[in-house]
Amino acid sequence: MNIQNLLYEILYRGFVYEKANHKKRGSELRRFTEHMKLWTIISLGLSAQIMNDNCFNSIVTLIKSDKDLNKIYFPQLEPKMEGIDYDFPVLSDEKQKVQNLIIKLLMILNIQFSGKYSDNLHVLVRALHNLPRCFLLSAKSEMSAMYASSSLCIEYSKSDLIHFGGFNLYEHEN
Repeated sequence: MNIQNLLYEILYRGFVYEKANHKKRGSELRRFTEHMKLWTIISLGLSAQIMNDNCFNSIVTLIKSDKDLNKIYFPQLEPKMEGIDYDFPVLSDEKQKVQNLIIKLLMILNIQFSGKYSDNLHVLVRALHNLPRCFLLSAKSEMSAMYASSSLCIEYSKSDLIHFGGFNLYEHEN
């Protein structure tokens, strides 16, 4: 499996899980913190377009060492982790735009997260949760049924930010 597809599947699963479980924040802050660590490693790899065994092993170690993350990601992802192709494919302009939005929103999420969960964080997770879907078709897995076009993913994200957060990060983009 291509590393980029696997990283987007990990992001999608994590965003959907956190979006669905935001009401349980009191006892779930530790898990959200672990997700933040995981998302930070992935966003750094995506922004640099570099991922190697060491980086990927740190992702796997983080997932396996946390019982909650382990339940979220394994056993679905474990079979896909054999024989990973670490080359990042060249993205179309549309998919590059989606990837840049994911990185931007993860950076904002990371800045706003200060060890406490807030409604702003939930809005950002809602805005993020659909963006990886445009990368799932090429994953050739059960996740391909969740595929959506890049333009639809961006529209979902914009809608979530405006509807749930009352702000528009996209208003100055062409």
